[in-house]
Amino acid sequence: MGLYQKKRVKVKPDHKLYDKKSELKELEKQEIKEKIDLYYVDESGFS
Repeated sequence: MGLYQKKRVKVKPDHKLYDKKSELKELEKQEIKEKIDLYYVDESGFS
């Protein structure tokens, strides 16, 4: 056996989270191209 072992994820990836992240990346690309203004909001309720 070699020095390195393959590591596996213990839980299955959350597809909804993956979809949201890819959607955010697409929006960030549009912001870079100056097609949209992207704002981030904190949902914690503190100001």
